[in-house]
Amino acid sequence: VCSSDLRLNNISIIFQQYNLIPSLNVLNNIKFHSQLIKNYDQNFRDELIDLLGLSKLLKKYPEEISGGQQQRVAIARAILTKPKILLADEPTGNLDEENSLIVSRAFEILLTRYNSTIIIATHSENLANRLNKK
Repeated sequence: VCSSDLRLNNISIIFQQYNLIPSLNVLNNIKFHSQLIKNYDQNFRDELIDLLGLSKLLKKYPEEISGGQQQRVAIARAILTKPKILLADEPTGNLDEENSLIVSRAFEILLTRYNSTIIIATHSENLANRLNKK
């Protein structure tokens, strides 16, 4: 297995700058990586969309939504792949307390249901404490 295949199929990254694809709407941005690796789970996608409050934004494009909404789209895209390792750089830095709590719930699903490892760089003590399992 080459390193690019290992990265593509096992690791997801949440960047500070979202890195959404401008020519794709919210729904297609969320689906993009999981469809690329043929690990697309529509039920899990719908669960994440509902949890992260994105259902009314699916037909919008990145430039039409707020930074916090873009961050939640990027988080949904990364989690939908069910990665073995999730790397997150300040995933809740642009989110209010309510949305930060919702994102931590999404991370907890990844930890408990899919036994993923999450490595987070964060200034949020709440997020760090909530996810610090081992």
